[in-house]
Amino acid sequence: MNIIDDPVRDDDDEDREGDVELDDDLRGDRGILNTVDENLSLRVFEELEFRSNALGDSYPFVLEVVGQNWFLIRRERPFQTPDGFAHLFYVAALLITAIKYEYVTIAEDHELRKAMPELMQVMAVLVAAEYVHGDVYWMGWPRPDESSKFLDALNRFISRISVGRLISSNPAYDPAVVKDGSVDLIAWRSFKDGKPGKTVLYGQVASGKNWRSKPLNATMDPHFVGWFQNGPTSERLLSMFIPFMQHEDCKPKKEQVYDDLSLALAEKDERAMGIIFDRLRITELASAANERLIELSGSTGIDFVAYVARIHAWQDELLAVVPREVVNA
Repeated sequence: MNIIDDPVRDDDDEDREGDVELDDDLRGDRGILNTVDENLSLRVFEELEFRSNALGDSYPFVLEVVGQNWFLIRRERPFQTPDGFAHLFYVAALLITAIKYEYVTIAEDHELRKAMPELMQVMAVLVAAEYVHGDVYWMGWPRPDESSKFLDALNRFISRISVGRLISSNPAYDPAVVKDGSVDLIAWRSFKDGKPGKTVLYGQVASGKNWRSKPLNATMDPHFVGWFQNGPTSERLLSMFIPFMQHEDCKPKKEQVYDDLSLALAEKDERAMGIIFDRLRITELASAANERLIELSGSTGIDFVAYVARIHAWQDELLAVVPREVVNA
């Protein structure tokens, strides 16, 4: 199975439209078309080189250069090892991306597709705990602790974080069937004195291409904060977890510099949604998260070892049925 970890390309791509002038008399000229292809190939190579340099051994591919050609070789590591764990998360997110961008066709009602939100949630929960180097509560629906009522879930969260106070009944403006109040996970780091003043990260997990339309700060106040008399913290650290690359749709015009536009878009995303944990950042944190599986399974009561094994089994099953090449979005 060959996986091509390749940036998204579409008809609007500037390199496809041409970094050279195409007049009517030369549209069929093979040399000009080759120049366009070379520009696109260079962009792809630079992107893959960026990912490889950023992740090091945590990147699941080796970028080989032979003369003027380059290709990717899959690194093979047991998923129980730190690097193999990072590879598992990267490739799982890559496959989710491929399905969402329809590079791989999986029916909407197929079990492999239906499993994706939960598997993405598992990766996000583990990575969030590692980011704050603390504990985490899985708030997203359905919850593995089987708390069917939102107020029950909040009570469990408060009992674990040991700060904050809830209202005694559902808010009048909220239905009793609220599932998660738009918050999929909460991770925090405490001091040993147990007093208020904790780092608390609220996260939303999105596996759809429209993730930018779901900022947590637009839904948290009306659907989550209203359940508290006093919240766990006065300040909120918000975040978004996605299987995609944050800069995947960065397509500068001719007068723009790619790095400048990518940075500007990242700053805009941070202001709108908080910290973005994309595929690169999730993978960066995954190798260390591997070392805390047993610890987090104990503190949360969730068998994360079994969940990670499910990600591995899902990935193997999917790789057995998809076409030989999967192009990431």
